[in-house]
Amino acid sequence: MTNLLIIFLLASMLMNSNAQTLKNEFINHDNKTREFLIYVPESYDETKQQPLLFNFHGGGGTASSYLEYVDMRDLAENKQFILVYPQGSQIDSKEGKKNETHWNPDLKSVKFNKSDADDYGFLESMIENISSNYSINLNRVYVCGFSNGADFALSAACYLHNKIAAAASVSGLQSGEIIKSSSPNPPKGIMLVHGTSDYSRPYNEGLKYFGITFNMSVPDIINYWVDVNKLEDDPVKMSFNIEGQDIDHFSYFNSNKKPLIEHYKIINGGHEWYDFEINGESLNEIIWDFLSEHKIKEFGLVITPINAFPFTLTFSSKKDAVYFMEVSDDLTNWLKLREVRGSGNQIEVADSRDAVFKKQYYRMRVEY
Repeated sequence: MTNLLIIFLLASMLMNSNAQTLKNEFINHDNKTREFLIYVPESYDETKQQPLLFNFHGGGGTASSYLEYVDMRDLAENKQFILVYPQGSQIDSKEGKKNETHWNPDLKSVKFNKSDADDYGFLESMIENISSNYSINLNRVYVCGFSNGADFALSAACYLHNKIAAAASVSGLQSGEIIKSSSPNPPKGIMLVHGTSDYSRPYNEGLKYFGITFNMSVPDIINYWVDVNKLEDDPVKMSFNIEGQDIDHFSYFNSNKKPLIEHYKIINGGHEWYDFEINGESLNEIIWDFLSEHKIKEFGLVITPINAFPFTLTFSSKKDAVYFMEVSDDLTNWLKLREVRGSGNQIEVADSRDAVFKKQYYRMRVEY
């Protein structure tokens, strides 16, 4: 009896420890009070910028119940990132069930949109709010989700491409309309985990109503991001059989052999958050390992030199950042001139060649 009591008390202490770092926050957006749960790991150090991960629940769900279903708090503690479970708003009663929670992956301007929720604005407001209260690396903001929440995560990576470094979807499909209002900057990390027998988000068909593609098919989503990321090589395929479940894994690499798109195709899999392990890693860990490898690339100062050569640019560098000196005549297409690694001090970069164009613009592009 004593041993059982000790175990119970220890479990209670652990739950209380988690409770102390899990907070319920409210912000006002679009004249509505919106809510999210935020988990700040005990390892949080305000002197260091932390990655930020948003995990969106499925349609009809809640942030609190979804946290219990897909609990990433231990992962956030071990990998040192701040974790957020946002709460969807109640759906308009134009279609669907009354008071059903949801995420809106489309803009209000989309015809037959069953919702008027501005969830892209809500996500931006959360990023702004959290980054004002915590030390956040804004080049490492990630999104993932399940079902309707995954629809939104994928679509947010497209529409809010300047704020989202990478996205992971489990049983979700990207909006087919949002791509008409977006021109994502590459590279963008995208992971899709999807069953071929998903009844709610059909793998090969997507979802179309009234002639509008509200949700793209998995092949169409992959083709879209292959084009955005300008990937030319065929994917590398591996196959697994995990406890009788066949899984095909496709990796799409860029020229630097970095995977920008990964797809886990669950053969005959349904509509669920999958519980499998590959090489000893759970799906939660697989998702984080992929997302955390991606960062938004920052761009340095764009300048116009006077007609004088050699041209020299001096700037303050960040230690271990990689800088690319590039030249252009139209501010659209850039030619790489040289590469230099930051030292944390002032760096001088020069171009002593003859002019390539009649009118030249230079920029330093930085990659972390």
